[in-house]
Amino acid sequence: MRKFSQGGVLAVLVWVLAIIPGGAIRADSTLASSVSANPHPTASPREHRIPTNPKRERTGEAPSPSGAAPTTPLISIIVDDLGHLRVAGLQAIDLPGNLSFSFIPNAPYARALADVARARGKEILLHIPMESRDGRDLGPGGLTKEMTRAELTESVCASIRAIPYARGLSNHMGSLLTRRKEPMRWLMAAMLECGPGNNSQENGQENGKGLYFVDSLTTGGTVAAATARTYHIPTLERDVFLDHDPDPEAILAGLRQLVRKAKEQGTALGIAHPYPETLAVLGRVLPQLEGWGVVLVPVSVLLANR
Repeated sequence: MRKFSQGGVLAVLVWVLAIIPGGAIRADSTLASSVSANPHPTASPREHRIPTNPKRERTGEAPSPSGAAPTTPLISIIVDDLGHLRVAGLQAIDLPGNLSFSFIPNAPYARALADVARARGKEILLHIPMESRDGRDLGPGGLTKEMTRAELTESVCASIRAIPYARGLSNHMGSLLTRRKEPMRWLMAAMLECGPGNNSQENGQENGKGLYFVDSLTTGGTVAAATARTYHIPTLERDVFLDHDPDPEAILAGLRQLVRKAKEQGTALGIAHPYPETLAVLGRVLPQLEGWGVVLVPVSVLLANR
């Protein structure tokens, strides 16, 4: 009796498979295709992707009530004053990550170094010398309070033509000039007149967007950023000078302050210089920023997320 039952069960199974043609084969082939179909898909290009919160992804926390994916705090770091020292400039450009670089347009190595940085996909700014309260020498292309509007406009436009693919403009020094409304109005008008949004094909800019402005905040009395906004120019203000004190421990403290501000505000902008101590500290810290809970992005990306 036991033998008959087992045979009967076997017969039933054969009968079921017979009335469902290809059923078992179809199931097996579906499983096989799900495993073998592109097991290592090609990742889509990442152009300054703003990642979701890595801690939340690891721990499986529930999404925020609004449904919007939280984002990691963003920082940008501009390396200023480039163009006078060739070796230091190359060392800065060699640093890892999405640093942005600001070149004094008429400095002897400015265009050559900017070309190298551009070829490596770095974001470029013009760093325009402006009159300071202590009367320091500005060099060629500097803007002063004695200039007429025509003189200032021509100087700014010449600087833009010197490095035509720059994305933004910032002030080098300027503790006197950035306090004055009229020269700042002339500056912003010149940026609109000669910037890439006006003649992008002629000046070599890859996109038709206009220049943004970064106020380095070299004085508490600056009107530069406020003036730029009245001209509808995208504008940022510096949050932290990373190497006002060039001691390595002070630079490290400046970086930690920048990260704290980014976590408080969502974004933060730091300015550094091509000092040997600064380059050494950045070389050590930049690869660790993800572990610090922030993402380093170009200035234009920071602007878009403020």
